[in-house]
Order: sequence, then C-alpha cells, then structure tokens
Amino acid sequence: MRFETTKQQKNMRDDVRGFIERYSQRDYQRELDKKELFPHDLWDKLADMGPSVLVSMKNTGDPAVI
Repeated sequence: MRFETTKQQKNMRDDVRGFIERYSQRDYQRELDKKELFPHDLWDKLADMGPSVLVSMKNTGDPAVI
C-alpha cells in the first residue's frame, strides 16, 4: 500500500495554507484557539476556494489535513 499525497492534494494543501497566511494573522488564530472559537468571518472566503476544502473541514476539522 502506498500512502503518498497526490499532486491535487498537495495543491489544495498549499492553497489553504496560503489562504490562512493571507487572511489570518497568527495572533488572531491563537486567540481563536484559546477561546475555542471558529473564524466565521473567514468562512465565506474559504468557501470560495471550492467544495472539496469544505468537505475536508467537515471530515477532519482541519482544512490543512488533506
């Protein structure tokens, strides 16, 4: 069995990481984590990236784990 990440998965991961770096500061992310809050203000922007990112979030809770 091979458990390698596909090119499509790597591209999606990189896109999501880039999105987070562009739209969310680390201090903001840490504060949300600390308060156990979800960043609803980023949801619509993230949704524009496509349904596969949202499905991944629903299944794993982390869009970067693809």
